[in-house]
Amino acid sequence: MFDYDPQAPLDIEIEDSTHHSSFVEVKITYASPKGGRVPASILVPDGAGPFPALIFMHSMPGTRENIIGLAEVYTKAGALALLIDAPHGRPENQNRPEGPVTFTEKDRAEQIQLIVDLRRGVDLLVARPDVDANRMAYIGASYGGGMGGLFAGVEKRLQAYVLIVGNGGLVEHLTGFDDQG
Repeated sequence: MFDYDPQAPLDIEIEDSTHHSSFVEVKITYASPKGGRVPASILVPDGAGPFPALIFMHSMPGTRENIIGLAEVYTKAGALALLIDAPHGRPENQNRPEGPVTFTEKDRAEQIQLIVDLRRGVDLLVARPDVDANRMAYIGASYGGGMGGLFAGVEKRLQAYVLIVGNGGLVEHLTGFDDQG
């Protein structure tokens, strides 16, 4: 379900680059094995590296912009950060009339795509000479916390997972602990 070709080209396209006081923010996209492009930001601390690396995942609804402030804190402390947009937060899906959740098979497909896109994000980090592949972790908040539990089950190259307000996944997140229906 979460398999993909790790040898496929990442097909990284740089969209913009901004130098801040102690880091550079590079906005990119890369190819998703499940189709389309993954919008992402890479925050690179000043210096030569190799840096520890963190992957950040945002809440729902939202995009990587919702968690960039937290990523900047870690980047200023010397960690490279990768932030991606979940499928529901990508430009082609942001104005869906039904919102970020469709309550159809599309939700399942988007969750699978997210996990595969995160795995490709790990590939992207490992390929960078300024990343220490032995010091990589994931930080997810809310929806990102729930999806981080799934991600941790299939991605073994990361050394740690931080799941902030994580839960049992999308169904539990939307129905709540006490919902027996």
